[in-house]
Amino acid sequence: MLSYSVNLLPFDCLTVKDASHLIGCAPSTIYDMIKKGKLSYINFNQRKIRVLKKEIEKILYGSKTGV
Repeated sequence: MLSYSVNLLPFDCLTVKDASHLIGCAPSTIYDMIKKGKLSYINFNQRKIRVLKKEIEKILYGSKTGV
């Protein structure tokens, strides 16, 4: 039997609302980015979508092109 573990701590993921505050946009913008495939996310269920903190850091500190 194989066992998989994901090394994501709670603070490695952000809610859509928290991610939008960090970037300085509306939560709907985050949902649009997810829908278009520009932002990776984890979908725990319909009410629990989490965005990886690394993805937000790429937007904030990465290149200005591509997003």
